Amino acid sequence: MPTKNGEVRRFRCDICQLRVKKQSHLKVHMRYHTGEKPFSCHICQQSFTQRNNLKQHLFYHTGKKPFSCDICKKAFSTKGSLDKHKKSHMGVKPFSCCVCQKTFTEKSSLKKHKLIHKKDSDRPKYDCLVCKKSFTQKSNLTTHKKLHTKERQFSCDICQKTFSQKHNLAALREKVSNVLSRCHTKRRTGARGRARPSFGMTPTF
Repeated sequence: MPTKNGEVRRFRCDICQLRVKKQSHLKVHMRYHTGEKPFSCHICQQSFTQRNNLKQHLFYHTGKKPFSCDICKKAFSTKGSLDKHKKSHMGVKPFSCCVCQKTFTEKSSLKKHKLIHKKDSDRPKYDCLVCKKSFTQKSNLTTHKKLHTKERQFSCDICQKTFSQKHNLAALREKVSNVLSRCHTKRRTGARGRARPSFGMTPTF
């Protein structure tokens, strides 16, 4: 069956009737129905349905941000994060809170926002089994647990110092960058201030 732009999508999903162009695309699509995630991260064991998703996920651990915004130059680890960010420049906020009508560019941001309207008793709670501290988001609990396990998966490629949280590594990199910038400025200033030796004088004996 051809699409509006003339593409022929011969392969159809028997579950949701989605049509795709290639058999390989259908195979990947079926994983969303079966829950199969054959590609797993060797660092945190998170699994993915596609190899490319795993590849982009690894950027979180290495600190690489190969996707940059052509408007403000802000960099991101994944293309999906960059695409979401670009909506902020376009003013597109399709997700609206049904309580206060505040709008958001991302569905995840709206979901987090809705928690402020809930009573404490209705908010989801994720408890740390070690110190009993509670969190409203599972991701925050996962990050917190690393404090107890001493897991340090983020490492500086300059000094090899390791951190349990990504923002601590980012803070170190910014600090190092500022120090190097100041040293470079002082070096240039010092070079201009020093008197140059004279090489044209005839030595006397």
